[in-house]
Amino acid sequence: MQHRIGGNYTVVDFKFNQNFGKVPTHKANTANKNIQKIAESNKTLDQKVTAIAREFNTAYKGTGLENFGDAIKDTIKKMLKDGQVPNVSDMRPNM
Repeated sequence: MQHRIGGNYTVVDFKFNQNFGKVPTHKANTANKNIQKIAESNKTLDQKVTAIAREFNTAYKGTGLENFGDAIKDTIKKMLKDGQVPNVSDMRPNM
């Protein structure tokens, strides 16, 4: 990506860490187990969404996608309304 600044060009080169967005398998498994329990609990929908978002935040901490759960709260809510349970993936996202 190039930006022109004052007659000169500045080259901006983004390099992502090889493990960017990659959740370790043990963290994904733990989060998914907790998410399943939360989804089956007697909590209100909003309480479930908040708790599941917190599980996503914990799982993605240190991957470069901190607060990922907070960013997808609307999607989590929609999935729960549709009877689906979101899962944390241990696969690296495609760039």
